[in-house]
Amino acid sequence: MGKLFEGITFDYQAEMRKMREATEAAEQKSEAAQRDIEAARRKSEAAQQQIELAEQKSAEAEQKSIEAQKIREEAGQRVRFSSHMVRMALNHHTSSEIKNSLMQEFGLIKEEAEEEYRRVTE
Repeated sequence: MGKLFEGITFDYQAEMRKMREATEAAEQKSEAAQRDIEAARRKSEAAQQQIELAEQKSAEAEQKSIEAQKIREEAGQRVRFSSHMVRMALNHHTSSEIKNSLMQEFGLIKEEAEEEYRRVTE
């Protein structure tokens, strides 16, 4: 058996140093990977916040668009009311005839017709 290990030398301290160096290198790689993961997580959170902010702004813009559309519709309706009343006034209709016509043509109740008439005549 002595001949089996003949010519073989083993430097225990060198092998231990290589193992320590390999362990330290692995730990450094692990720490670097952990830092990369943390940086990626922060970037992901920042991107998610930007997405949420964009969604919020989009919802606000949509709400403003809906409000603007309602205002345009109301303005258009008032223009139609006014045009109708002016045409009737030019044809010498009385105020009660104009109000009744508003109720029939536009489905207004009496109070609404009176309010629209008052708004135009003031």
